[in-house]
Amino acid sequence: MTLRIDVAKVYAVLLPDGWHNVVDDSFELEAYEYIREPSRAGGHVDIRLGGGAGESGVPTTGFMFMERVAETAKLTGGSVWIKGPITAVLAVREKISSTSGLDEAAKIRKRANEAAQKRERYHIAAETPEHESEGQALTEASQRDD
Repeated sequence: MTLRIDVAKVYAVLLPDGWHNVVDDSFELEAYEYIREPSRAGGHVDIRLGGGAGESGVPTTGFMFMERVAETAKLTGGSVWIKGPITAVLAVREKISSTSGLDEAAKIRKRANEAAQKRERYHIAAETPEHESEGQALTEASQRDD
């Protein structure tokens, strides 16, 4: 089971300091690195620290989104980019239509229940010697289903 997050539908992000509202569907995931722009680095991009460069303990994926911030409106025109490592994101709020969200939740519950029942059938069959061939059949069927 996977909990899919559609980045185009993310409208709020929970960071350690609280919820942040995403402006203009701007939430995105990308490679995470600190750089110095060419104008300050002698004509080329200077990567200072990049998760994709193999540094230990640095996430390779980051997030970014635009947020309107009243306090910085004079400096930024009212919006700022918030960027960071994906590990800083605690949760997201995703837009759903009234019926599609309920349908998706029902599908997720159904898949979870089916997986639990399959595991339970396999566990019972595997413990019973007279059902050894049934346990093998369930294992093979489970592998085909996955």
